Amino acid sequence: MSLKRDDSDADAEPVTTAAPQELDVPHRQGHDGLLCALADLVATVASVHALDVLPVAAEGVRRLTSADVVVLTTAEGGGHQVVRAVAGRPGGPPSPGDVMPLAGTLAGETLRTGQVQRCRDAEHDPRTPRAVNRRHGIRSSVMVPLLVAGVPHGLVGLLSATPDAFGDADVDVARVVAGAVAGRLSQAVSTAEQETLLRTVFDALDEGIVVRSWPGATVLLMNDAAERILDVAAGELAGRELRKGWRWFDEHGRAVAVPDLPTSHSLRTGEPVRNRLLEVVDAGGGRRWLELTALPVRDRAGQLTSVVTRVADVSERLRDRRALERSERRLADATAVTGLAWWDYDVREDRHSWSDGMFALLGVEP
Repeated sequence: MSLKRDDSDADAEPVTTAAPQELDVPHRQGHDGLLCALADLVATVASVHALDVLPVAAEGVRRLTSADVVVLTTAEGGGHQVVRAVAGRPGGPPSPGDVMPLAGTLAGETLRTGQVQRCRDAEHDPRTPRAVNRRHGIRSSVMVPLLVAGVPHGLVGLLSATPDAFGDADVDVARVVAGAVAGRLSQAVSTAEQETLLRTVFDALDEGIVVRSWPGATVLLMNDAAERILDVAAGELAGRELRKGWRWFDEHGRAVAVPDLPTSHSLRTGEPVRNRLLEVVDAGGGRRWLELTALPVRDRAGQLTSVVTRVADVSERLRDRRALERSERRLADATAVTGLAWWDYDVREDRHSWSDGMFALLGVEP
């Protein structure tokens, strides 16, 4: 894993191999047997849980090749790689979680070029620190890149205590499995990017979004606006109502019990609740008006899986609307007392507004 590169030495070289279906299979395996085992391993890598992909791949490659040890690493920032999985004899190469530099190593060359690299004998390779390889018992190695969209994101390392231990069949097996692992990594990268984009969009919204699972009412997602509006962190919401000590009232001042709040109603009945206007009184006596919409989410079988709740603080908008209503009432009262009639023409909208007195003065119905 610490082999230095020197293009003048033939012991470390880019490897060009035959296609997997043309493997030069060792006699101990048999051509058909190896291909069947390799196909099973690729299918397993494609189907196991994401957390098990790398350990399964490492053990499978070790079983199907001449490697004493197989190491899977991922490239990290700052010119380092992190060991993710190790299969083989204990007490040898680094353990999962170890961080190793890439500069001046064959692993670094593999990740830089995206090409398979082979070292035939580390003991006689002047580019390789003998002390390191002797400590780990490494005499020969193969480094195969994990290419995601053509970019190396890690590598599969085959290590042996025997000089020139690896044939083309070993390299081909590692390449095929590396391709399968890279496919899973590609899915993981794509999913992470989508989740990041979704999270960015959610956090950019002015309205709060809270997603709760069913059953259990566990908070799956909560954006920044929801935390601000509800004055609570997402971790505090799991398994209970939005806030302890809050009291809820409808537009007529009637108390609303927690089981009748929009989210609770949707979780209980599977029915949507749209644009429910509620006044909340917090534990300190502060009052706010919230508009809530709760929408149930179902799977393909029609079973309820979660509820998405939109929360908007409409206190200011409601105050402005009520202030306008009061102003209009006062104007209507003033014109009624004075007997004045008035009309207004909106030039942009080409629309008239008449007072009740104007209708009465002209003798027409509104």
